[in-house]
Amino acid sequence: MSLRRLEALALDQLRTECARLAIENDTLRTRAERAEAEADAAREDAHDAYMQLIDTGAQIGITLDGHIGIIHEAAQHMDGQGHMQSALDAAMATTLEATA
Repeated sequence: MSLRRLEALALDQLRTECARLAIENDTLRTRAERAEAEADAAREDAHDAYMQLIDTGAQIGITLDGHIGIIHEAAQHMDGQGHMQSALDAAMATTLEATA
């Protein structure tokens, strides 16, 4: 096989691979755009739910060990050191003390 023929085959393979990569790139861009739009919609939904929750007088809180939950104003109290503590934190502290 001549050098010219090998160069032509190599060029053909490169063109084929470039075309395949262009299609894959377009597909991935489309998927990324769709995922970004879905993430934006989920963020907006979460924000709307949060605003509705605030309107009820409740708050979103996080416990000492990272659990997220709803804290109603009535569920807040002072701990033994004069700090505001949620019922979730108090329950977790009680659980931690009981297991220690």
